[in-house]
Amino acid sequence: MKNLLFLLSILSFCAVNAQGPYTVPYSTDFEEYASDGAFQIDWTYDNTQIASSIGVWTFDYTAYFGYNMSNCILYGTSSLEAGDDWVFSPGFTLQAGTNYTLSFLAANGYSAGSEALKIYIGTDTIAATMTTLLEDFSAITGTTFTNKFTTFSVPSNGTYYFGFFSYTSPQGYSMLIVDNFSIEIATGVEENLSNNYAVYPNPSNGLINVENADHAKIEVYTMLGTCVYKQDNNANTSQIDLSDLSEGNYIVHILIDGKTNSSMITIRK
Repeated sequence: MKNLLFLLSILSFCAVNAQGPYTVPYSTDFEEYASDGAFQIDWTYDNTQIASSIGVWTFDYTAYFGYNMSNCILYGTSSLEAGDDWVFSPGFTLQAGTNYTLSFLAANGYSAGSEALKIYIGTDTIAATMTTLLEDFSAITGTTFTNKFTTFSVPSNGTYYFGFFSYTSPQGYSMLIVDNFSIEIATGVEENLSNNYAVYPNPSNGLINVENADHAKIEVYTMLGTCVYKQDNNANTSQIDLSDLSEGNYIVHILIDGKTNSSMITIRK
């Protein structure tokens, strides 16, 4: 494995003017950024520790750590201090009265570690403006990438930024990896109504397993609300084949007894 300390040592703290604001839908796998400086044209660090101590956000453009060996954002956990560090997204033009879904892939660089990450939304790329917590992912474990997402709306029209705040407790052999960031117009995703349902693997090549959904209707929608799959399910465990769909994010609705359980899945081939 390439030396993480080398990656952190190339971190640049120079000021750059961000592009944007961007419009929704928007997605990036970070492959368009060929250097840390190029990444910082859009994204902004607010690290409390110097790079040599680890415990900071940085950008991996060596295409070593990310999903499918691609570019990604890294947080190398400190063994001395708890995480207190931010990376801010570029700005996005958002409209009041619209529901949006923010999603990304996350993994831990080491099988034994556990990372803690909060997602905020605010009006500028400084911590003081990140006043609204969207989601708290308090235990990101395992080296397999999983899809993380949150659905939200904004109180008024304007430009908004997203803050990724690492608050991992001090530990060795832990590293948070973030990849494939996207914002879409939501398609009526509801909070999970039951923890009994399971939709996996995620990400997937298109073959999706659905557990504990006997006598349910399964529907799959694009992020723009187009239904691309329907099935009346009569088995406790079923496999649905979505391999003919394009890569991207989809919403799986499980409808039973007048209620809907929704999960976002990512198809990668």
